Amino acid sequence: MKVRDLKTYRQLIYNGAENENTAIGSADGLLRALDGLNARLPPRIDYIQRLAQTPEEQIFYELLQNAHDAHSDRFHAQFDDEGILFINTGDVFTTEQPEMNENEELLAGELIGLLQNNRSPKYGNNEAIGRFGIGFKLIYNLLGGDAQRKILNDLQGPIIFSWSKLSHLEVFLRENGNNFEVQPRYVGTELPLLTKIVRTYYPANMGEKRQVLNKQEKSEIFSYRELMKFSEAFKRFYEGEAISEYAEGTAVYMPISNDVFEKLNEVVAGNLKENLQISMNLVPSIKHISIKGERINKEEATVIKLGNENRISQDAVLFLNHKPTTNFFNFFPAFNEYYGFNFVIHSYAFELPPDRQKIDWGRTENEEVLNRIADNLVEELSELITNDFEGYVKIFKSIIDREETDNFTNSTEVSGFYNKVIGFLKENVPTDKNTVRPANEVFINTSITKIEFLDFNFNADWIHPELGLDEDRFEQTLSLGVRELNIAVFLEKERNEYSDWIKKMNAEEYRQLVIDVKESEYSEKSKLKYIKTIKGTILSQEELKSADCQII
Repeated sequence: MKVRDLKTYRQLIYNGAENENTAIGSADGLLRALDGLNARLPPRIDYIQRLAQTPEEQIFYELLQNAHDAHSDRFHAQFDDEGILFINTGDVFTTEQPEMNENEELLAGELIGLLQNNRSPKYGNNEAIGRFGIGFKLIYNLLGGDAQRKILNDLQGPIIFSWSKLSHLEVFLRENGNNFEVQPRYVGTELPLLTKIVRTYYPANMGEKRQVLNKQEKSEIFSYRELMKFSEAFKRFYEGEAISEYAEGTAVYMPISNDVFEKLNEVVAGNLKENLQISMNLVPSIKHISIKGERINKEEATVIKLGNENRISQDAVLFLNHKPTTNFFNFFPAFNEYYGFNFVIHSYAFELPPDRQKIDWGRTENEEVLNRIADNLVEELSELITNDFEGYVKIFKSIIDREETDNFTNSTEVSGFYNKVIGFLKENVPTDKNTVRPANEVFINTSITKIEFLDFNFNADWIHPELGLDEDRFEQTLSLGVRELNIAVFLEKERNEYSDWIKKMNAEEYRQLVIDVKESEYSEKSKLKYIKTIKGTILSQEELKSADCQII
């Protein structure tokens, strides 16, 4: 099987003849072309090691992000105690002359984007969600402890196979490493890309030998043994797959240590699945995700899209049927941002540190994004009242269902966002008439007896039945200013109002009224002042003593 020539590609990157006698990582032109004239390998490796402090969970999100940006509809991750394999069905990596626009942004899909330090190839892809070029670098986190030695001395790094035709994949699965042959000077996508990235920046051909460190003799920097490890994992994945679904795509393989293997198992057993299910609402092009052979299905959510209709700059709030483990996403979770909400707030504009741990709410940009989301959410809720009242009631219930957390108490920005939305809800409480009213005009009927406010000239409405009967949210509903209204309140009304009311009752409704009075906590001080007879006459207790009639 013929594959592309990475030596020719390296020459294209820095427009110079490659010095085969220069050790990788010292003063070769490729490193200078990638990182600038003052490029040095130790600072680059230090930067990579700082990224290694991020949670192992994040690599799944970052490579899923890369898959989305490559227009993939599939993302798979498989691992054992020797290595981890990621596969997507996105656009093939290109290795021709690097293209840039006037802002010196790389064309999307350029392999050089994985080689440069802190650079991301997004030009030509307006739907890209990765921005800072650090995502792929996190793969070096999977080397575990002593990553610097493994990168510099042991030359460990990711192996990449990227294909543009189904026949490329079929041949790879059929052949072994002895049948791979570099096509001299060819770098186009008509042939597949097979490379190992050495020392985080150098794309090597299979079987290539170069001088490393201070050794006089050249070393094989991408060996047959390494290729076989990758090939074995690759073939195991496709044993149960219909390869026709993989007409193009990219596979990335990285060796891992035992401690990393254990950590990855903990990640898979933790919140990874749930967070991926939520993220699938935000990266809809990804239709199929599997982790260690388990299919991940999209979380069913009510998604309210906010603001600009452009997908990238569009904010969103996702209302779930449960409390997520974190409440803030930038396509993928900010790990330590749980505020007890029953929903997720997403924005591409949230500024997150590389480890995605916390959003810095002290940054004006993040606070402004949150304020914008609150304003736009209130606007969307107002439209829902008119256009989809049932949907409004569902979201109303979700918003008020909040659990107390220290994060919420300690964040004036997030609590301010929530209070702004709650302020709108207090003025627009759903009623049983499918209308909204201020909370102080809405009541919860704690009696079974049906009561019509109009019978008593009472300017109020009962709360919507989905809220009034929701015991789990009873206290939250009352906290809005909605009040309970017991039957005893109406027993104090004047005789004419009271009489007109109970005259309308049939026998069963009247019996229920008597039961409600008996069970009322006010029953001792609010006995039935007026009693309905079989003939429908309304008598006071004093009148009843001398009347010749029977009560119901």
